[in-house]
Amino acid sequence: MGTIRIETRGDDVFLITIDRADRRNAFDEPLLDEWVARLAEIAPRAPRAVVITGAGDAFSAGYDVRGIDPAQDPRLPLPDARFERAIRAVLDLPCPAVAAVNGDAFGGGLDLALACDLCLVAPDAKLAMTPCRLGLVYSADGVARLVSRLGAALARRMFLTALPIDAAEAARAGAVEIVEPKDALLPRALGIASRIASNAPLAVRGTRTTVEAVEGAIARSLSTETRALLRDLRILALQSDDLKEGLAAFAEKRPPRFRGE
Repeated sequence: MGTIRIETRGDDVFLITIDRADRRNAFDEPLLDEWVARLAEIAPRAPRAVVITGAGDAFSAGYDVRGIDPAQDPRLPLPDARFERAIRAVLDLPCPAVAAVNGDAFGGGLDLALACDLCLVAPDAKLAMTPCRLGLVYSADGVARLVSRLGAALARRMFLTALPIDAAEAARAGAVEIVEPKDALLPRALGIASRIASNAPLAVRGTRTTVEAVEGAIARSLSTETRALLRDLRILALQSDDLKEGLAAFAEKRPPRFRGE
């Protein structure tokens, strides 16, 4: 049995559940492969809306830190570049996606939730961008998405402090649309998806593409030289002793002792 469950809710709405609750729905390489393949299978079935949620008490902890290797060849895709496949699979869906954030969304998990067209969050969910706590530099495309949804000031604070915000603050910032009690979260998300599905498909598709094009302007404005510089900074962090310490501290559930090396 796979770790991505897809159910039909009516003729035009699909419910997608990340079902790896024992790892807080974190994405390792097998799950990334399954996620991309399963979402690609949806397109020929012509859904008009999908809802994405997580099993258990978390939405997603993002990229599984056990897949991060400080000794990796820098010519290979970096960890966040590997997770970008999950984000791209959502953006490439032929219909709007509604995130039902039933619990914590950290790192790439928050990126995934905010890559959806609409985001509903349970009141007790915590949202955090944690790369600096591990010793990583997040991708330029990911930072651009977070700046677009959170605003530059809040995105900067979340990245630099790695401290979580609650659903209420995210809603005040306009990053999420609705804060809904946990037992009502999924029905509300499915109801919104059904409403989207009832609208004119061509108009919905065209509007969604237009919004994505406007939101993507920050990332598209980066020059080739800037992207190369940003990749060099990510590689520097990936190969640092600080990353080894961050991963060790995470595994040992203790505060990291970074030295800037």
